[in-house]
Amino acid sequence: MAGAFRMENGPQNGVRSNHDRDGWTNGVNGEVVKQEHRPEKGKGVAGSSGMEVGYPSNGPQVKLEELPDELQHITAEIIPLNMLLSRLAQYSHGALQEQILRLESMPLPQNLSNGNANYHPTTAEDTSPESLEKKRMLLNFIQDLHTRWVKALVLTEWSKKADQVGKLIDIRTHLANKLELFSMAIWEMIKMKQDMLWAKIPSPDLKTALQVLSQPKIHWMPDFDYLPLPEVTPEEENAWFEEINTLLSARLSLEEFERIPAPFQDYKIAAGVATFSVPGEFEVDLTIGDDDFEKQLWFIDLRFLFHPTPPELSEHARLVAEMKVNNALGADGLLGAYNYLHDLTLTAKIGEFTRQARHLRAGRWADCLKVERLNRAVAVHYWANRPHSKGSKSWIILGVNSSKGEDGRPDPRYPSYITLRWFRDSVEVKDFDITFDVDDISMESLLETVISRHIEHMLCSMYNKLASKPRFTQKQGRLTLSGSRKASGDFSLKMQVLDDKEVTVGMDLYTGAFTLQPQSPMAADVQRRLNTFTQPAEEGAGVLELLRCHYTTTALMSRAKSIRWMVSARSPLSMDEMKSIVYSGPPSVREPFQTVWLKKIGWNPQWFIFMSMSLGGDQWWLVEM
Repeated sequence: MAGAFRMENGPQNGVRSNHDRDGWTNGVNGEVVKQEHRPEKGKGVAGSSGMEVGYPSNGPQVKLEELPDELQHITAEIIPLNMLLSRLAQYSHGALQEQILRLESMPLPQNLSNGNANYHPTTAEDTSPESLEKKRMLLNFIQDLHTRWVKALVLTEWSKKADQVGKLIDIRTHLANKLELFSMAIWEMIKMKQDMLWAKIPSPDLKTALQVLSQPKIHWMPDFDYLPLPEVTPEEENAWFEEINTLLSARLSLEEFERIPAPFQDYKIAAGVATFSVPGEFEVDLTIGDDDFEKQLWFIDLRFLFHPTPPELSEHARLVAEMKVNNALGADGLLGAYNYLHDLTLTAKIGEFTRQARHLRAGRWADCLKVERLNRAVAVHYWANRPHSKGSKSWIILGVNSSKGEDGRPDPRYPSYITLRWFRDSVEVKDFDITFDVDDISMESLLETVISRHIEHMLCSMYNKLASKPRFTQKQGRLTLSGSRKASGDFSLKMQVLDDKEVTVGMDLYTGAFTLQPQSPMAADVQRRLNTFTQPAEEGAGVLELLRCHYTTTALMSRAKSIRWMVSARSPLSMDEMKSIVYSGPPSVREPFQTVWLKKIGWNPQWFIFMSMSLGGDQWWLVEM
């Protein structure tokens, strides 16, 4: 029987008494042996209460559906009693062995050490410090074990009533949970009362409100007798505008002339405002609030000049821009206003690039782009699912360069600008000549330009790899690279495979996959292999040579039958013997090769002709076996 109890040190300290001797039973691990007892005189049957003896009950009968839910039975952290006793026995045995070894390792008394021959055993108690220490340790050890086994005995006695104690624990836990709910309810009420403080409003004056809404004038309410403002005539309005224009012209020509930043040199004054225009960025309207030239200028309106023009500023954004520009005008004058508006325009341009990139990702560039907005930059990962770039990625980053000086601070002589960084196959390209328009923003045009340069780089690398081989340096085959940077993705590599046949290698602008024309089963296999290479520019030359060998072999086999030649299915020589023949030339032509063995019908069986094909050049060999 398993039992779980919460032990507390009481006044008896686990000492066994005989008060419950009538309840002792024989058994193992607390299992009760059933015994039959006759009820004592004047008492009921065991296990029954006075209400269960059979007396009629006068109380109301409780329906089954009205009974409360069953109490939750506590089963956590319950350990079987037999396991507890087994562990305690193991612990006692191990602790006793350790104690014996510890006592054995302690020093002997002085009269027994060094082989003292004058020692005579007596019946008197040994009171040497060493013996007393051993006795003290042994006594503490026995007392500790005794305490543990007494607790185990108490648990064993209680385990006979494990069901009743378990129910008591369940009831206590249930009551504790209910008390916790009461406390939580009180705290929730306190919190609600605190949260409702802000909702308290004074009682409305409904009587006065009804009078104000229903009557045009209330006699008892005070009237300040304000005079109406005089109407402004068009002549007066034009005169005021002319006066403000004169003050603005005088201030900008005299007081602010040397402090006007270079981008603000182009301005015009009309209708009481000075409009400063920065081509490709913005134009801002400023005015004065006082005829004192020492007072600051004030912001009126802002318009962006780049295309596509972003939507008009919201009311909140306009208020923020007005506050920022006015603060900059008050602190640093026109230069501070230009710096803030210039940075704001660059951030708006980055936002427009980001919007267009996300629009492309949702359209025809789907599954080909990944867009990530950074602080004041945007990263666009193109060819996101390119099959031959699983281990490398290519992306561009458009960001704002703050043009800091040598001391790390922004240089007012050189304003910040939008810069482009290009990472090709996970390596940043330092020197590249790619121009992009930040006044007429087009993310698609920028991506097409960058990807066209990437395609040009890969096909040029493949072209240079092939053009350096002896087959093309010796003019045994044609190899051309064509394309224009003005047309996006218009680069292609053409390689001669037969006298009148060429294979064209291109790349898809959106996915970055290689394409081969014309299509054939062998060309499809070569195209698949090109798209699986991690370095197609370096490894692509070999598979293109295999394609050429396939075309040449097919042509030889079709022509040989018509002129009574036989094509041998397998080589009569081993690979080492063929290498000794093909590589008999200079080391520079030692390239992987393919062979075609031919034999004229009617020739001596010992004579063969074979053709070796490789990037080192095609050669014919006459072999006598």
